Amino acid sequence: MTKYIGICNMIILLSICACSSPTGLIYERTGEVICLEYDDRKATFEAVGVGNTEEEARISSEIKTFENIFFKGIPDSSQERPMIPSENQNDRMDDFMRHFFNDGKHKEFVLDIALHEKQGSRGGYLVRQHLSLDMTALRSYLEDQNIIRKFGL
Repeated sequence: MTKYIGICNMIILLSICACSSPTGLIYERTGEVICLEYDDRKATFEAVGVGNTEEEARISSEIKTFENIFFKGIPDSSQERPMIPSENQNDRMDDFMRHFFNDGKHKEFVLDIALHEKQGSRGGYLVRQHLSLDMTALRSYLEDQNIIRKFGL
C-alpha cells in the first residue's frame, strides 16, 4: 500500500513540475563593483576579484570592473547604464573583449590601482581593490573602434 502511495505522490509531483510555466532568467547586479567617486573625466570603483593566486584575483577584479561598465552599468556612478548597448553584443564583441584584455589594452584606461584588502589561503585568493579609470578616454576608444556610436550622432 505504501508503495502505491509513493508512486501516486511521484506522479502528482511530476505533473505539477511539468505544468508550471518556465521563468526567465532575472539579472541582478552582483554588487562586486561599486562606484566610490566620479567626475566628468574619471571614476573610481571598488571591485572584488577571486582567483587561485593573488594575481589572478587582481586581474579578475579588473575584468569585472570593465564588464560591469560595458554591459551592466554601475549604480550611483556616471555609468549607471551599460556603455555598450545589448544590440551591439555579438561575435565581433567577443573578439573585441578577448583582445581588449589579452593584449592589455584595458590597462591604458587605468589611472590608478590600489589594493584595499587581500585574503588568501591555499584554496584561493580574494582581493578588493580600488581602480580609477579615465572614462572619457575609454568612451573615445570605444567610439573609434565602432563599438559604440559617437555621442549626438
